[in-house]
Amino acid sequence: MPLVHPTRRALSLAALATLLVGPVAAARQPAPPTAAVVSGLPLVGPASSARVGDTVTIAGRATVASGVLQARGVYLAVQGDAGAVWVFRRNSAVAVRRGDSVEARGALFVYRGSIEIIATSLTVVPTAQLATPAPDSGWPAAPLREARLVRVSHAVVGARGESEGGRWIRLHAPGHADSVTLWIPWTHADPPGLADVRTEDVLDVTGLATLYRDNPGDPGVWQIVPRRATDVHTVGIPRLVYRRLVQGTVLLVVVVVLVVVATRLLTRRQSLALRETEARYRQLLALSPDAVLVHDGDRVLFANAAAARLLGAADEQAMAGWSVDTFVGTDERAALDAAVGRRQPAGAPVGRRLRTVFRTTDGAHVDVEVATSPCRYHDRDAAVVVARDIGPQLRYERELRELALLDELTGLHNRRGFFLFAEAELRRLRERGSYAVLVFADLDGLKTINDRHGHAAGDQALRAVARGLRDLVGEQGLAARWSGDEFVALVPDASVAAAPNGATDASGDTLVAEAFEQRLAGAIVRHAPAAAPYPVSASVGARRLGPDAGETLAAALAAADAGLYRRRGRRATANGN
Repeated sequence: MPLVHPTRRALSLAALATLLVGPVAAARQPAPPTAAVVSGLPLVGPASSARVGDTVTIAGRATVASGVLQARGVYLAVQGDAGAVWVFRRNSAVAVRRGDSVEARGALFVYRGSIEIIATSLTVVPTAQLATPAPDSGWPAAPLREARLVRVSHAVVGARGESEGGRWIRLHAPGHADSVTLWIPWTHADPPGLADVRTEDVLDVTGLATLYRDNPGDPGVWQIVPRRATDVHTVGIPRLVYRRLVQGTVLLVVVVVLVVVATRLLTRRQSLALRETEARYRQLLALSPDAVLVHDGDRVLFANAAAARLLGAADEQAMAGWSVDTFVGTDERAALDAAVGRRQPAGAPVGRRLRTVFRTTDGAHVDVEVATSPCRYHDRDAAVVVARDIGPQLRYERELRELALLDELTGLHNRRGFFLFAEAELRRLRERGSYAVLVFADLDGLKTINDRHGHAAGDQALRAVARGLRDLVGEQGLAARWSGDEFVALVPDASVAAAPNGATDASGDTLVAEAFEQRLAGAIVRHAPAAAPYPVSASVGARRLGPDAGETLAAALAAADAGLYRRRGRRATANGN
């Protein structure tokens, strides 16, 4: 028995009788290749008594190309108007296309109760290629016919599986009990992909019908063998895709729910953290000794307790809505804006520190040092200002400056203070064309007083000279303790600076020194200790300074000092010392 593939199906004897319909005499002679003959499937030769094993010749149209259903041979369904038959030939070199007119010669063969033609020769009739006949349709209302091209629409997938010959799927007609099997042999050259087909999927199938019996006498099972992959396609959404869509949708819903829940939890945590942070910062601001203000350029948006205390407000809540002009004057505000760029965008560098003045609710002025920076406050542009009361600091700085420039014992300027202020005062007097006298005074006998009466007595004598000198120079002059027992003074007094007529510069300075010394003696008496056991007096040297003099302050001091020692030397000579 020739080897045939399990998928080969044969016509029943009744179907073969249908193929034999036609003029018997015409069948004995080779039929000419006309359209009528090609469309008819007549047997060529004595076919009226054809039996199994007889050699016959049959002609018809190929509904499937060679090498598709059976990769190891030519396996065709030859179809005409009256019927169709399966044709098989192993190792044929003939290439048959779908739609070709073919002649097949071979023996009728029964396989599992069906008949096929095992072809010994296969010839393509040289005619024009014709269109494949339209497939039969209407199953299950119309019966299937062996080896014919059929179409089954909207069949529902039931069971599915595999066997040694290929893959099968049981298809059910909606509303009917009938079923048909979709069969794809393993040797199919262009099998449809059915791996993703699932139960209850709906398929449209086009293929060749065959009636299969596993054993003689068994009821036949109709099978449909698709010719190519495109003969099977799914109607609507495949069950697998639908199931995956459902699973994906469920998963998406779960993910969305989780995201929403996680977002809400995160938002709640962030909101709680924000409230805690805001409360912490408010507490820090409440405890801050510096005044903190947030404003939008026109109105106060936030203030801490220190700001309320600094500006004299009832409390920090009362300051909300204040105009910035309430506590910042026009000049101070312009300086503040110029220094820090109050309207610069958020994220800009922090402005430099500035000393300015704030105005309190009772009109008092407070010296402050401020620093400001742009910020965002409740989703709006604003600026934060940190202000510190520097009034005590300024007073302390002033005291330090005075300590650095004043003599602690006498209260007069020290040498540094004298030079700092005398240079400026002398320049001012010369610019106005005024006269001045530079006086150099020396307490007489300070060492003797200290040695005989103690340093406390010497300090009293120094204070008496200092107070007398201050009385003489007045508010317009400048007096200073130069060293231990030496004093200097700048007297802007034209009457004192004027020398007698005819006096030279040196003699004029001497006369001015003598006059000043006499006046200083009287002033010292008023401040000397009462009934002191020692005399308190001072020797004086002077240097007149006119508006046109180009002499420096240091040179004038040296001249006055020299004049003092000349006068003291002459006095000592006159006294015999």
